[in-house]
Amino acid sequence: MEFDKSLHTPENYVKRMREDNELLFVAEESGEIIGAATGRILRGYEKEGGLALLGRICVHPTHQGRGIGEAILKHFIEYCKQQKWNGKLSILFDAIDLIG
Repeated sequence: MEFDKSLHTPENYVKRMREDNELLFVAEESGEIIGAATGRILRGYEKEGGLALLGRICVHPTHQGRGIGEAILKHFIEYCKQQKWNGKLSILFDAIDLIG
């Protein structure tokens, strides 16, 4: 799967965030965003207990190894539970080398 940078623009994220089931969580430190996760709760799976999709989770390299990603993931799951989701979590995996 090729990484399409054109999908990751501020305008595209704003458009996606206006959708009812779209989720975005950020971790901040001193007013700076140091981590984020995107996802959604997929509708139509209520009989199975619900289905949540974790699209992306990232932490700035200088802040990695401090449990920030884990905290964002736990918050994502807790939020989904508050929305009456108690089913499965699907995670999209991309192997992308953004540095090298």
